[in-house]
Amino acid sequence: MFIIGSIEADNTVFDPALELVYTKAVEMFCESIPSSVLQTFAILNAEEMTNTAVFSIICSALAIAFTSTTISIDIDIDPEKRLATPGFYGYTPNQNRLLVFGFLMFMTTGHVLMKVLACSLLMSLNKIWFALYMIIEICIYFGYKIIRNDFRYFLRVEGVLSWVASFMMRLCQKSITDFTLLVHLRHPNEAGGIYWSFNVVVNQAFCFISVYLYGKYSDETDAFITNLWLVVGGLLLFSMSNFGGFLLLIKREYWVTFYNMKTGKEFCCETWRYAKSDQVRFNVFKKHKSYYKSINKELKDWLSENWENWEEEKEDWFTAKMIGKIPDELLPEKFTRKLGVDAKGRRKSMDAMIKVEEKEVEVEKVRRASATQVVPSG
Repeated sequence: MFIIGSIEADNTVFDPALELVYTKAVEMFCESIPSSVLQTFAILNAEEMTNTAVFSIICSALAIAFTSTTISIDIDIDPEKRLATPGFYGYTPNQNRLLVFGFLMFMTTGHVLMKVLACSLLMSLNKIWFALYMIIEICIYFGYKIIRNDFRYFLRVEGVLSWVASFMMRLCQKSITDFTLLVHLRHPNEAGGIYWSFNVVVNQAFCFISVYLYGKYSDETDAFITNLWLVVGGLLLFSMSNFGGFLLLIKREYWVTFYNMKTGKEFCCETWRYAKSDQVRFNVFKKHKSYYKSINKELKDWLSENWENWEEEKEDWFTAKMIGKIPDELLPEKFTRKLGVDAKGRRKSMDAMIKVEEKEVEVEKVRRASATQVVPSG
């Protein structure tokens, strides 16, 4: 593991398995959601509302919902994640997966349409009110995380950059939860179960408050306002009925994850304690060290007791790259003495081990590729 500034450059800042998820989430946050709000705002303020424009908004909502649902389901059915944290991943049953996907997607579609309509109504009425609403919502969420000592994100970056990354991730996370109710974000590392459920109620209420304010302060006709109430009420019924169908189809033991109050740090420590293998336990070091600080003594004892066995057994997961994630203060003394007398020397030795390991992996790949080539006869 080597460092550029305060960012680890061994491709472990982001879990490689989650890189596509982060990419999709950023796309929703930066493009899909804002464009849907602006498009709806433009339609509301146009001289004539055409069916084509309305259809375009519905298609945008469906696209956002499909992306959101794909993220949640793909992560949940990942075998490695189910093995590592069975208490959170595994709600999708083996039967009726397509139906579960459909319920979740249509729940999200209904909510997206409600949310973008509500934001557009408030923006049309008073942009300052809309800005204040967004700021207050974000401040409440940030305050909740700070009070619970859960604001720092689990990414393994240090210093000021750690807090900048946490701010951006929490902001992105909050916005996506507001607009899509992305089910994966109930994870303790993200919004958390209890806040996710609270967020559902708050956002549904906001939609009705927006219609009420628009009806009270705008110049629109009573007929138009009545239609707005019918649209928002219908979308709420559609969204929540699909959410109900989703809950009935998933495994009941995972309902608790929708109102669980664990923080990311509590979840990390609990996952380590109840892991069924050392390989799974070792994943604790993929998180920021503040996430497992409370169990440092347990971790140090565990490493000291098992280190020689891991070296002798030469486990596939016990690599220099994984060892490089362990904070120096937790490494067994026998191992640190081999690396060097000071932190700088130990880090150089570790970097060298990782480079040697990477070369060996590349050589092995070439050897396997050569062995599988078919040589034509004659």
